[in-house]
Parts: sequence; C-alpha cells; structure tokens
Amino acid sequence: NLHHLPFVSPLVFLGSIIMHSALARLNNLVTLCLFALFALLCANHLSAYHLTGEPVGVDTHVAAVKMMTPQGPSIFASIKADLRPVWTWNTKQLFVFVTIDYDLPGSKNSITIWDAIITHKEDAVLDLEAVREYPVPDLSYLQGKEVTCTLRWEVMPIGGLLRLFDSAEGAVTTLLR
Repeated sequence: NLHHLPFVSPLVFLGSIIMHSALARLNNLVTLCLFALFALLCANHLSAYHLTGEPVGVDTHVAAVKMMTPQGPSIFASIKADLRPVWTWNTKQLFVFVTIDYDLPGSKNSITIWDAIITHKEDAVLDLEAVREYPVPDLSYLQGKEVTCTLRWEVMPIGGLLRLFDSAEGAVTTLLR
C-alpha cells in the first residue's frame, strides 16, 4: 500500500516503470554499441603508427633513353619490386609511381613517368620492363645531366594516416644525346 509511505508519489512509481521500457533499453544498447565502435576506431587509428611494413627487394632504374618518338628522346623505367610486406590488415590500396628526379640551377624537380593503383596484396609484385605511361615532352634541358629514377608508393589505409615511402636508392643515369 503506497499511499501510507510519506515521500513516495505515484509519479515516482510510474517513472521507474517507464525507465525500463523497450525504447529506453534500445537507447542504452545503441549507446553502448556506438561507444564500442568509437573505441575500435581509435585503436585502429593508433595501430596505423606501428604497422609500417618496410618492403624488401625494391629495385628501380632507368632502362634507356632513345629517340623512340617523333617528339625526341623518351625515358623508360624497368621496375622490380616486391611490395607485399607493405600490406597489413589496415591497408586498403597502394598508389605506386615512378619519378625522374633532377636538379637544375636553383631548383629540384620531379617528373612522374608511370603510376598504378594496387588493390590486392597478390598484385603487389612488380616486374615490368620499359614502362612509360606519361611521356616527357622535352628533354633537351636534361641532356648530359644526371637523373635519378625512384619508385615511390603511398599506403592508403582503411583508417588512419596516409604514408609515403620511396625506394632506398634510386638508379642514377646520365642522359646522353
């Protein structure tokens, strides 16, 4: 008999019934799930700093400079690389590209001559001969100068920071006429 208790009102009694309704329980469940998802996303982001697989067997070099096009000499690269160690559970894809780096008085420059997006670990072994996707229109200012051909890749994670790597040593070649 609740009417004889001094400080209990019917609203307090009804409030305890409403507090355990289906909507209140659903709200608690959704809040718990969102908090757990947020904790997993934070752990995923923090793990990206520690999972930086260093690739082995990377070998890039300039294969040839020849008068192969009507526009003049062309630069081609041969690529041998095993980028499978870069893949972790958090890797979505790799953006791989080859650059020709050279110095001119007062500036350092890079030209991208080939690129690819690798979406599966099985496709991360590269063995390509004489590739060139983007022709360099005019090489006359590089005649007789040293250029460095470097393989670079950017790891695009499912969650976390993008990371840019390059092969330890690029192949140095002197462009001849």
